[in-house]
Amino acid sequence: MVATEIGWPVGDDVAVESPVELTTYPASRALVFKHVGPYDELGRSYRLLSEVIERNGLTTVGDPVEWYESDPAEVPDPQEYVTVIEWPIDPDGELDQSRDVFTKRAGWSAPAVRS
Repeated sequence: MVATEIGWPVGDDVAVESPVELTTYPASRALVFKHVGPYDELGRSYRLLSEVIERNGLTTVGDPVEWYESDPAEVPDPQEYVTVIEWPIDPDGELDQSRDVFTKRAGWSAPAVRS
């Protein structure tokens, strides 16, 4: 079973009522990937991220988070949807840029490590 959370950034002074909950995510290092295209193609991006994690010996320390930069009500073409995937990783380990599997595929952005 997959657990899913849906949310958006809010200020510290926001009050919520059940069943809504406030969640604070700790700062962490993350592998970040910008997916451009339909939501039903996100699986390709996750497979590529998984490859990068495995090939670089990185360790995930949390579930990935998706940030939707496009609003389908404002962007009618699914090929133009922008989704940023942030996958928390352990502070140890480095991303070997010479083994970049992303730039070899047209239209894909290289991942970045965000601390």
